[in-house]
Amino acid sequence: MIINNQNYKEIIITTTDGELIADITDENIIEQNGYRVECVPEDD
Repeated sequence: MIINNQNYKEIIITTTDGELIADITDENIIEQNGYRVECVPEDD
């Protein structure tokens, strides 16, 4: 996925204590219970 002209293979979102909230890749979204990840498609 490309963000700000940089290609990333994974985005990892954690708390300040290192607890995983969400892990996002091109193929998968893993989210902790109680959290929701929303993907907004690009308008064509």
